[in-house]
Amino acid sequence: MRRALVAVSCAVPLVLSVSSARAQERLGEEHQVILSADRLIPLYSYTVDKEADLAGTRDSYAESRISLVSGPFSGNNPNGDPDMFNVFDVPRLSFDFTVIKGLTLGASAIVFFTVGGSHTHTNARTGVETSGDSNSYRLFGVAPRVGYILPLGNSNFYFWPRGGISFYSLNIKTAAGGGTFDSDTFTLWALDFEAPFAFSPVPHLAFTLGPDADIPLTGSHSSTPAGQGTLPSTDHSQLQIGVHFGLLAYF
Repeated sequence: MRRALVAVSCAVPLVLSVSSARAQERLGEEHQVILSADRLIPLYSYTVDKEADLAGTRDSYAESRISLVSGPFSGNNPNGDPDMFNVFDVPRLSFDFTVIKGLTLGASAIVFFTVGGSHTHTNARTGVETSGDSNSYRLFGVAPRVGYILPLGNSNFYFWPRGGISFYSLNIKTAAGGGTFDSDTFTLWALDFEAPFAFSPVPHLAFTLGPDADIPLTGSHSSTPAGQGTLPSTDHSQLQIGVHFGLLAYF
């Protein structure tokens, strides 16, 4: 009986110390899994969209936005092309792993699509209503990255600079009348740099906020008008500089 009491008295402090250590685990410890929802809110976004025509002439469209709640849509281009779609403002799910303390390897997956819809326009002078199909969007992207988590003293704040390369494939279908659609496909490659600060108010959960930049490497745009064949592809690029908010959990 005495031996059992001694064993229990020794085991309880050990269990409590292990539990305490787990509760005090900090972001960036070795062999840690980090799941993130990145770029949830684009607080600021500056985008430059460049498109070359078949003659090699480049059109450029730039836009900056400050918003608490916003999406990737940026309105119509002045030249009448499909709506400019900022692929870098789309929220993404990320997985990272600390191979050693502080050093992270991971990747982001970007998926966005719409399932169609319709719109109605009413002429204010004549009262005539016209309706049609809305544009549809389908986006897939992947962005591997490497980073390093730096704790800021003994506080619950961290700095997590990271960089990598990203690939995006975007298809936009635009109503052409009679139930037909024009199809535009964009492929984009970019260098990505992010420098978020993280705040962990409770163990295993943190908020992130910081600047990011996506520098174009190469890209293309192919167009298939309704009822016609695919036209020759042209060069296309997109640059983005912004500040984004996100969430993460670490285990």
